[in-house]
Amino acid sequence: MDYQTDSETDLDTPQEPTASTSVVKKPKTWLYEHKYQKVWESNPKYSKWISHSKKGIVYFHCKVCLCDCKGGLSAVIKHNKSKKHNQNSTNMKVTSVFDMPSLTKSKEVIENIKTTEIRIASFVAEHNIPINVTDHLVKLISSIKLEPNNLAKLTCDRTKCTSIINNVIGATGFDDLVQYIKNNKFSLLVDESTDISAVKNLALVVRLCDNYKVDDQFLTLLPVANATANNIYQVITNFFNSHNIKAYKSNLIGFAADGANTMMGNKHSLKSLLINDIPQLFVLKCVCHSLALCAEYACRKLPDEIEKMLRDIYTYFSHSFKRQHEFEEFQHFFDVKPHKLLQLSCTRWLSLLMVWCREFSNGRTNIHDEARSGRPSVSDDLQEQVESELREDIRA
Repeated sequence: MDYQTDSETDLDTPQEPTASTSVVKKPKTWLYEHKYQKVWESNPKYSKWISHSKKGIVYFHCKVCLCDCKGGLSAVIKHNKSKKHNQNSTNMKVTSVFDMPSLTKSKEVIENIKTTEIRIASFVAEHNIPINVTDHLVKLISSIKLEPNNLAKLTCDRTKCTSIINNVIGATGFDDLVQYIKNNKFSLLVDESTDISAVKNLALVVRLCDNYKVDDQFLTLLPVANATANNIYQVITNFFNSHNIKAYKSNLIGFAADGANTMMGNKHSLKSLLINDIPQLFVLKCVCHSLALCAEYACRKLPDEIEKMLRDIYTYFSHSFKRQHEFEEFQHFFDVKPHKLLQLSCTRWLSLLMVWCREFSNGRTNIHDEARSGRPSVSDDLQEQVESELREDIRA
């Protein structure tokens, strides 16, 4: 028979705790974690590769190994002496082409240029400035030669800008122009018009020749109460006398205006009044006005059905958005570039030609079926009819 001691019995059979016995708990041990210190970046041994980690405040980042490590200064020293870190540091001593300072700087310059271009385009779109202004705006910005400190002091608000235009640029340019025509030959271009406020204005433009270069410059805009020949002549002479341009009769060598009777009448007009003062004055009537009158008289030989048809076409489409939309779909169906219909105007010179070309240039390209089948198109029929009637008029 085998006997066991009390100690052996205690080891083999677990004893249940009694009321007199108590369980002893071990105290919790707290682990202290070292935080990242900004001072490490100023140490010459670690400044080239150590930085703050994005993983947390108890990590540090190695720029050479591209890894994040946890620990305090002892961990930093250990990582600095590691074989992996030393090998990567040796490879990093050879500067990559993409890390050269010149290339890095050029990338920054390119990014700044792109940002500036986007800001200029946004400025144009925000203030509804014409796109053509950007050609001159970029040159203006490039020509500004101010230090950054002085550029920050630059101010040109709307009040100051208005004052500069009226009191500096405009006044100086006007004085220089008046001084020039006092002592040099010039020609006068006159046009009278009515603005939206029902005020009649007389625009004076002078043509100069400076250093064998001909230039037209705006002189002034004069209000005219009565647009008669005598009144216009009186307004012009009063302007010359008020600005001490007394030699205008000897310096004025040319006069040009539109073909209105008030300006170019043979018996009593502004032209005849100026010729009385300056007999050697060269007079030039508006060529565009003369050509428009000639074209108008020539078009009277054409059949009236053409002009009536052009007016009816515009009237048919202009008052209905549905018809305009259907016409646009029709153009897309035949792969024709969409064009707006032009209105035949009596006041716009040579408008008949523009309307005719717009209507029947589309007509030639729209009707593909007739062109493919060999049948003449509608525009060909109209053109043949017009040419035949013109030949008959010439023979008559």
